[in-house]
Amino acid sequence: EQTELSEDQSKQLLSRELDDAFFDHHSAKSKAWGTLLLEHESVHPAVLSCILSVRENGGLTREGIEQTVEHFAQNKHINVETVARYAQENDLVPAEVGNLESIIEGIVLERLDFVKERGMGAMGPLMGVVMGACPGVDGKEVSAVLRTIILRHS
Repeated sequence: EQTELSEDQSKQLLSRELDDAFFDHHSAKSKAWGTLLLEHESVHPAVLSCILSVRENGGLTREGIEQTVEHFAQNKHINVETVARYAQENDLVPAEVGNLESIIEGIVLERLDFVKERGMGAMGPLMGVVMGACPGVDGKEVSAVLRTIILRHS
């Protein structure tokens, strides 16, 4: 069966006897799934699969995975609704892209002189400001949107 695993991940899953869990508990045979199993051996694979499903469907930030795993670590059975509700209650849901663009636009406009003066050099400092204003948002997404908006204004 095809997987996205590196050779090292495959060997680790086999040596720790997690290969059955890898193939039986989650539909996507991804690196993320392999990593989650290896990093959280003591957590029931069905629980990890549920958490990863919510992440894959956009209901949980990458940064929120650890906190969510810790919260549900003792459970044997949970469902995606429970995980999604936990993510919402704990601000671990990614910001919506449309909303993100308007927030970043506002931040850039508040600092327009700085952006005009520094151009793309404003990217680093503004990344920090945006990440602070939008906890839980994906850094890659922020970077892409911020770059576009800086280019538009510089």
